[in-house]
Amino acid sequence: RGVHLDPDGPTLGCALAGAVAQSAALAAARETLLRVPPNVAVATRWRDSSATITCRGPVPTTMTTVARYEVTAVDGPTVRVRRDVTVRLRGQAIAGGRTVTVTGGGEGSATIELDAALGRVRRVDAETRTTVTVTLPDAAREFAQQVRTEVRAR
Repeated sequence: RGVHLDPDGPTLGCALAGAVAQSAALAAARETLLRVPPNVAVATRWRDSSATITCRGPVPTTMTTVARYEVTAVDGPTVRVRRDVTVRLRGQAIAGGRTVTVTGGGEGSATIELDAALGRVRRVDAETRTTVTVTLPDAAREFAQQVRTEVRAR
């Protein structure tokens, strides 16, 4: 029942050309595949989490996401949901003969519109802010990332 993404399944590896596309596909899946309780009403709340391995440059990085959901409106078959997420990143690899460590975290929120009659997502408007630190043996650099996502059903 439901959709299952196997984060331990075969991966392309971060050094191969398909790794970027694979990471993008996982990101899209995280935005649009939701586990919704069978009976929802305004103020219904639930929580979900996922851990996936993505690529941050040449570094395989475990991304752990905890999402908290709340139904904000029900209008016929249309269900509106607010999602708040917390993201944590951790990864390590040897690149160019040097150990590279990636750590980070962030938060985000989204407004999601579901069609309960058809059992699908109609739209998602999300924004996430993440800070990533890349540590090499001689220095650490911090990067800020802001991602805005818009999904519309056709």
